[in-house]
Amino acid sequence: VQENIRIKARGRPKRIDRDAVIRSAFNLYWEHGVEHVPLTRVAEEADVNRVSIYHEFGGEENLLLESLRFYKQAFQSRIKNIDENADLPAVVHVMFKTVIFDGALDWSKPEVALFKNDNSSIKREPNHLGCFYLQTKLVRNLLRDSHSLYFDRFDSALVKRLTRCIDAAREKGTVFSHLDSKKTSEFLVLQLGLFQTLRQSNCSEQKMLDAFTFIESMVIPKKYRV
Repeated sequence: VQENIRIKARGRPKRIDRDAVIRSAFNLYWEHGVEHVPLTRVAEEADVNRVSIYHEFGGEENLLLESLRFYKQAFQSRIKNIDENADLPAVVHVMFKTVIFDGALDWSKPEVALFKNDNSSIKREPNHLGCFYLQTKLVRNLLRDSHSLYFDRFDSALVKRLTRCIDAAREKGTVFSHLDSKKTSEFLVLQLGLFQTLRQSNCSEQKMLDAFTFIESMVIPKKYRV
């Protein structure tokens, strides 16, 4: 008697909801850290087959890149507003206090109104500390070259925007005139990484605010600080 043999159908994996997988990965990466989230965990959270994720994204490398792009679009759109027309004290205020307070800022201040309209419908979870971009950049030595390239390009664009903003602030008198615009921009970007480390290490809110006040005092005259 011939045995019945089940033959597995061949073909391409079933199409998945790409956006849903990106959002699942993004939430897991931000909550636990990208270095602690294997692809199998993402597949479980998104309720899809691991092979399907590989087929759709080509592996973890591209999935993380998509998560970074998702974050940039959802939470960092304010950076596009940093130019020669932006108010530097408000820019510095938002950049650092977004990390300190996990994005929960007092938008009632008129000085930060420029950054209020972000048009984001993405809910930020309470266990997502600081900035996802900065958090991920802290472990760049564990990631791929494509991720390092992404970080370098993003930081370079941010430094250029901040430099233009500081140049304009010098004419308005809202920044100390002796400062080099580009070096000051690079300094601020580096300090943001430090603040993300402090946020993840359970540093007290007051200590972070004191550190921010010190940094602010080196860049912005007292009467212009937010």
